Amino acid sequence: MKATYMQPLAGLSFRPAIVFRHTAPPRHSASLSERELEVARLIAAGYSNKQMASELEISHNTVARHVASIMRKMDAGNRTEAVLNAIRQELIPFS
Repeated sequence: MKATYMQPLAGLSFRPAIVFRHTAPPRHSASLSERELEVARLIAAGYSNKQMASELEISHNTVARHVASIMRKMDAGNRTEAVLNAIRQELIPFS
C-alpha cells in the first residue's frame, strides 16, 4: 500500500465567534488603564504597533510597552489571546 500525502487546506478562516467560544476563559479579572484600553481596541481592529503609534501620536516604544502590559495583565502569550481575554472580561466590545 502506497502512502498518500494530502496538502493541508490553505485559506481556511475561523470565525471569531467560534474561536471565542472554544478558548479557555481568563484566569482572573484585571483592569486596564484608559490608554491600554485604547491600544487593546486598536489591536482588535488589526492595527500594527507602528499604526497605533501614529494613530495615538505616541512613540513605537510606548506602544510596545502598552502591548506588553496588556499581555501581562490579561495573562496572555500573544496579542490575540490578550484581546480575547479583554473581550471575555468585557473590557472591550466584541464586534
